[in-house]
Amino acid sequence: MWESTGLHECVDKGKVFFVVVMGDMEPSRMELLHRHLTRFIAVDVLLLIVLLITMNTSGSASIFVFYMLLGLVLIPLGIVSVISMLRRGSGGINLGIASLGLTGAAFLLLGALGGIGYLTGESKEILLPAVLILLGASTLKKIPTMKNPSYEMWYRGANSSHQSGIEFEQEVLATCPSCHSVLAVLPNQLTINDTCPNCSERLVHSEEE
Repeated sequence: MWESTGLHECVDKGKVFFVVVMGDMEPSRMELLHRHLTRFIAVDVLLLIVLLITMNTSGSASIFVFYMLLGLVLIPLGIVSVISMLRRGSGGINLGIASLGLTGAAFLLLGALGGIGYLTGESKEILLPAVLILLGASTLKKIPTMKNPSYEMWYRGANSSHQSGIEFEQEVLATCPSCHSVLAVLPNQLTINDTCPNCSERLVHSEEE
């Protein structure tokens, strides 16, 4: 049986930081993360379908062909990714990463093209390009989570119930105290200047004596 989430306090030269050991995490937490990632990819696919259907391509054959290629590549990839992740297939993570990367890049590109059209006076729409750029950035930020070793281990069912913590050589899997992202850290090498790659908040909090 998995133990409840453990909170460990580490003190090193007057610096205090808290590490939530992933080995103690309840399986439902990883399951929720997995469902969130799967739903996110599915929502991206649905938004892409709506976007391609509603886009005005009547003025340019090249733009129409570009949108068609996007749909023919990204929509099937997203659907296959969702199905594979739901079944926890062996290639599900790689498919999910590919889907997030390509779809996120497509959203950024479409948003940038829309922004250029607004600046050149070809379009009066600025809200949609801004939303697409934000959506693209948010989609790409999911990729590091899918590449995280602890998530990959859980996905592949390689967890060991007797572990009180998970270590890869010198690394310890921990969560950011601010955004709770899963990170691989070297506790003995953490400094006050180390920040989370996702939220940019400090991983180490100083405590005055």
